[in-house]
Amino acid sequence: MAETVKLLKNIAADLKTISKEITAIATQVGKVTKPQAKITAKTKRVKKVSKAKTPKKSTSKKTSPSAKESSSIVDSVLEVISNAGGGISHVAILEKTGFGQRQVSNAVFKLKQQRKVKNVGRGVYSIA
Repeated sequence: MAETVKLLKNIAADLKTISKEITAIATQVGKVTKPQAKITAKTKRVKKVSKAKTPKKSTSKKTSPSAKESSSIVDSVLEVISNAGGGISHVAILEKTGFGQRQVSNAVFKLKQQRKVKNVGRGVYSIA
């Protein structure tokens, strides 16, 4: 038993010596770096705060579609997607409906929430 303890002490001393020699060689090569701690926390996106806008004077034009117009936009986009068959791109929906990019994006988003439309690829949609 005493012999085993002596052997283990000798092995530990040899390991310390080897470790010191490896560190010395590494410093000579110039590759000694301190190990960095793993980053486990995910980074959060920070929403940018925009400057306060001054209120505009009321105009006779409508700036946003009413609920009835909004549902007709969604219905129109759904009809275009369903008529496409296998799938249709975002650009093709814009061309066929004549709506703006934001209107089509919002309509597709609503349809995806209602599980009526699904993504086939990036920017390509089909009936779910």
